[in-house]
Amino acid sequence: MNWMDKHNQQFAAAAALLVFSLLVSYYNYPAPAPLPKASALNSLEPVKTPDATITPHFDPSLIISTTTYSTPTLAPEPQKKKPPVPKTPKLTPKKIEEPTAKPTPVRVQTPVAPPQSVPSPSQPIAATPVPQQVAPVPTPTPPDSLQPLRKALVNILCTSHKAPLRGSTGSGVIIDSSGIILTVAHVAQSELLSEALGPQVVSCVVRTGNPARNTYNAKLIYISEPWVRNNSTTLISSQPMGTGENDFALLVITSSANGSSLPSSFPFVPLSHGDVTIGDSLGVGGYAAQYLSSTQIRTALSPTFVMGLLEAVYTFNRTTQDVLSILGGEAAQQGSSGGGVINADGELVGLITTSEIGGSVQTRHLRATTPRHLRESFMNDTGKNFDSYYTSASSDSLISSYAAKVQELGTFLAGAVGLK
Repeated sequence: MNWMDKHNQQFAAAAALLVFSLLVSYYNYPAPAPLPKASALNSLEPVKTPDATITPHFDPSLIISTTTYSTPTLAPEPQKKKPPVPKTPKLTPKKIEEPTAKPTPVRVQTPVAPPQSVPSPSQPIAATPVPQQVAPVPTPTPPDSLQPLRKALVNILCTSHKAPLRGSTGSGVIIDSSGIILTVAHVAQSELLSEALGPQVVSCVVRTGNPARNTYNAKLIYISEPWVRNNSTTLISSQPMGTGENDFALLVITSSANGSSLPSSFPFVPLSHGDVTIGDSLGVGGYAAQYLSSTQIRTALSPTFVMGLLEAVYTFNRTTQDVLSILGGEAAQQGSSGGGVINADGELVGLITTSEIGGSVQTRHLRATTPRHLRESFMNDTGKNFDSYYTSASSDSLISSYAAKVQELGTFLAGAVGLK
């Protein structure tokens, strides 16, 4: 080997070592920390903050009922009329274009613990990261704007007495003075099994107040058959998935659960017939329970109310507003499923179906299906008008006419979860 060859080998070795060092340095260099997301909930109504001593896990006796979310298609925003521009002889009028918000859809996963001989726990996991951006600040709303929802919100607590079922807690909203409760199907399916198989398998009670206390007994008068048949193993699934499509049910209050007399008229929130606009400040309420133990859920569960900001609207069919995405803060917890979203006029504009349960509580989003979707889904399933269905007949008549369907769907669901 001559001197030149030896020199070239040394040079090549030195160059290789330099490249290797640069690669190691590059891949081991810490990534810059993400910019903190500005809180958009500075004007939220104060809510009870979880006790720092409470661990965010659950006793092996109660699952918090909330399914997961897959993002549907962005819906077109309602067109706004633009003010006319005055004409002048010297200037040519220009059309003023209003900026359009372009929210980023979010995909969230919510785990459910495997079935056990007793009701099993649900462990939260981190949600899919949302691109960092400064969140808009919700429009201040008068403190009394949440009063209609405060009075109409209920908690639905179901206790399992047979494996592989699990206990559950969810929310509901009274939408008619006769005591009609609107909730999600993934909460009401426990009541479906209770009526089909008997309270010795699973028993449910409607609770109200702060803290929640047993108040009413209720019976199903509708649960979405498409949802039940397409989501028949949700109760025993380790990781159920859903979009909120067809996920709703109706119950009617039948009797008192605490010995008191039923009121002649129930406080309620009427369903809206209009659309909402991105940027609207909306009232949100539910019996959020993610940071409570089983014992606390049964004895010290309080409703959570906040003012949330509408950040995106989604559709199932490309033309209508079907799902609302709301920066819901503390209301975006497990247990809020079936809760309500109201506008400034005190009308229900959304039924909470899913939410993020990971990351900072202050920056979480929840999803709510719109009355427009509920009406369309009900018509497709039954051929009937949703609003007139529960207002044109007595409670007893609604219960008796739906009894056969309860047995049919309850038997089907029982077989799907291994009870038959």
